[in-house]
Amino acid sequence: MLFFSCVATSMAQNQVANVSQPTVVVARRSFINQTGDIPPTTVFQSARNGLYRVTIDIEQSNTAGGYGPEAFLSWTGDFASYQSQVFISSMAYSGSTAAASGQVIVRSAAGQPIQVSTTVNPNEQGTYNLYVVIER
Repeated sequence: MLFFSCVATSMAQNQVANVSQPTVVVARRSFINQTGDIPPTTVFQSARNGLYRVTIDIEQSNTAGGYGPEAFLSWTGDFASYQSQVFISSMAYSGSTAAASGQVIVRSAAGQPIQVSTTVNPNEQGTYNLYVVIER
């Protein structure tokens, strides 16, 4: 009986609780009335390693050339630094305006920035707004 009790206690101690925690917004940043490229800009720097979901939304006015700004995300993981173009869903056009959004999940190392940047086609005219939300 003592053996069974020890095994049951040992098994219970080795089980990992599957507790769901709510998603928390850790950073927000808005870039309003942009007309050119946004250089790499830190949106968030974590105090600990972790997985983060980054959502990017772009709204553009006067889409003369049909080319919206391209958004890029930069971060440092466990082994290297990375840069990725955020694959934004197809632009939704309404007359001469457009909107699109996309999400990326990254593992960011403690003390390292998560940055966003954009490039704009030189043939584009008008302005755009870029909204970034980072959740843990």
